[in-house]
Amino acid sequence: MASLPWDIIVNILCRLSVKDLLRYRSVSKPWRSLIDGPDFIKMHLNNSMETSSNLGIVIRDSYLHWVDLGALDLAVNSVTQSEYKAT
Repeated sequence: MASLPWDIIVNILCRLSVKDLLRYRSVSKPWRSLIDGPDFIKMHLNNSMETSSNLGIVIRDSYLHWVDLGALDLAVNSVTQSEYKAT
């Protein structure tokens, strides 16, 4: 079976959500190195901001935590709107 060129793999991975990328880190050592690398992180962030998609953040302490910024924004807006209705 022929493999895809590395730049095509990078392009595909760059379009995925952070949640999926965290899962795909275990596919292979080269994928983990790519996904954890600062160049890929910058590329993924730029792509996410340009397309307004995959907006999330990973918080790392003893565990990895995923925060979906889009859902968080919706929650904050709904709380803010309900506060305005209450006054």
